[in-house]
Amino acid sequence: NLIFIGAVNKPNFSSLKVSYDGGATIADDGTFKLIKTDVYDIAFHPTADEIWIAGSKPDKNTNAQVRGVWKGIINSGVRTWITTTNVFNGSAIVLRLNNNLLEKYAGTLSGEIYVKIEEGVWEKKTTLSGGKILSLQISGTKLLAATERGLYFHNFNDNWSQWTKVQNVPQVSVMKIDNNNQNKVYVGTPTGFNYGEFNSGGGIQFSANNYQTSPTPLSVTSVCAAYNNYFALFREGNFSVLSYKDGVNGEWQRIWSSPMNAKKIVLDYETLTAVYPAVFVVGSKLQSANPNLVSTGSYASLYRVSNENNTWNGEVIYNSPTNTGRYIVNDFVSFY
Repeated sequence: NLIFIGAVNKPNFSSLKVSYDGGATIADDGTFKLIKTDVYDIAFHPTADEIWIAGSKPDKNTNAQVRGVWKGIINSGVRTWITTTNVFNGSAIVLRLNNNLLEKYAGTLSGEIYVKIEEGVWEKKTTLSGGKILSLQISGTKLLAATERGLYFHNFNDNWSQWTKVQNVPQVSVMKIDNNNQNKVYVGTPTGFNYGEFNSGGGIQFSANNYQTSPTPLSVTSVCAAYNNYFALFREGNFSVLSYKDGVNGEWQRIWSSPMNAKKIVLDYETLTAVYPAVFVVGSKLQSANPNLVSTGSYASLYRVSNENNTWNGEVIYNSPTNTGRYIVNDFVSFY
């Protein structure tokens, strides 16, 4: 399977990593390296061999912005990158196939929502008051925007100024749509894990009491779910902890931890129907004295956590070699 990892660009390294063998080997995307941007979000075309990236980075030499949205056309493993816009600082991207037409929606670091209306033209539709757009997702007939100050949704009508703020979600760190129920939305917040489901009237309700990942509220950095299996990733001191819950009424269990800055968990789609699905965990090991810098030396940066014989274990899939490939992860997607 094909895996892409988006990251903060470091000198002489690409901010996009790629693996063709499920993570056994990971290398820079050599062509994307020339763009020199930070990768904030990655999306795949639902039917074609295309990858879309939202990114931004100040160029220290010119103070210009290497920013916007790029489309990568995948042909026999070779990606040709096309700049679709460079007029905004991209932070989120989502695609929707509607009547055989691909619709593209992008969010920015300053809370703006853009829509691609024709080749090379993105139109600004609105600016949300919630700050940076952390994630854009589509749930049925709703466009959802997770921001630093809450969760909003739009009904895909012509009134782009009309967004509804979801109650009981004051701040969002991550958002994910259920793989099997497009009306169910999971969020990670500074106080734990929560989810809500759109009803027939078009509204959505989140519990006022979050489904915590532990007895003590902890900031959740990534979430995912398969059927009634829930996973939440959070930080605890210098460790990243993966927690699992079986069913809505099940208890959260801490199933794995690592001394790393784990940023994203993604389901292993080959195990979706298993009793215990497996997940990939990706991240970086940061310097204790300066958490904005990646640690030197070799360290594990990609794990696969699975349950075999009723025991959860984390298998190291990839070790970042010494002084090569170091990066702070922003996004991680797997494509089968």
